[in-house]
Amino acid sequence: ELKIVRQYIRTDFKAHIKPESRIATHCALYALSNPENALFRSSCSSGTSTHDHDLLCERCDLTKSVLSKIKGIITNMGLASSGNQMPQNDVVKLSQTKRDVENAIDQIEAMIHHQIRVAWNEQHRVKLFEKLSEYKAIITMDWAQKWLPMRSRETQKHYYAERGMPYHITTV
Repeated sequence: ELKIVRQYIRTDFKAHIKPESRIATHCALYALSNPENALFRSSCSSGTSTHDHDLLCERCDLTKSVLSKIKGIITNMGLASSGNQMPQNDVVKLSQTKRDVENAIDQIEAMIHHQIRVAWNEQHRVKLFEKLSEYKAIITMDWAQKWLPMRSRETQKHYYAERGMPYHITTV
């Protein structure tokens, strides 16, 4: 199930994101809204885009259930070990494992949020290109990577978090 969830988040999930959807996890208006900040708050139940979130996505529900199962397993491991007299070494390993799993779950949720933002940005970028007149251009500026004069070709493992000269790219 975890592999199915991973594949879904990395591939099909972005295709399901729509500006307005009756599935809450696919509704960009709902997902990108921040109820705590008035500047970033949107409502799906009022305004020009009124709709309810009354449908469910099986694969999004599978994602939630798999993550909650993993959290449950780690919690049960902690509860089972609290009744027993475990060596201090095992208690430390268990707490590290629990922390690692919680971090992994946070990273999975961050990936889902990232995919929503990517889908939203891509949809708007396409709209911009469609409305572009003949003598206008769109300029995209982005950080590319760091250039390290030590090696000409490196894997990400070798240059990630290394010192070097960052460079930016601009496309028109």
